[in-house]
Amino acid sequence: MSPVRSPRSGRRSLRSAKIDLATARNAARLCAANIVYWLDKELDGNLDRVVKFAKLTVYVNAAAGFAAYSEVGNGASEFLLRVFGERGEHARCSLGMAGLPANVPVEADAIVHVR
Repeated sequence: MSPVRSPRSGRRSLRSAKIDLATARNAARLCAANIVYWLDKELDGNLDRVVKFAKLTVYVNAAAGFAAYSEVGNGASEFLLRVFGERGEHARCSLGMAGLPANVPVEADAIVHVR
């Protein structure tokens, strides 16, 4: 999920040097919120069916030399823990990418166990 509120949000990547770490963390948090939105929609509004988040992968659109991928990913992880408590605990991989679709700063995906 990309950190966008609409398809044309105008957000830029870390590659453009327009986004600081705090903004990137917020973009990751928004990605996690989008994952929860689509999960809620797929589960017909019953998030109690979520057993556990198994894995979260955070893709960071970053310039050469940027190394704070894990810190960016913390934005998404902290959101899931706040929303789901222990069920939101997960393994995570945060990766730096040379580019992402629509030049978004962050994307994320998750593997979730449900009933």
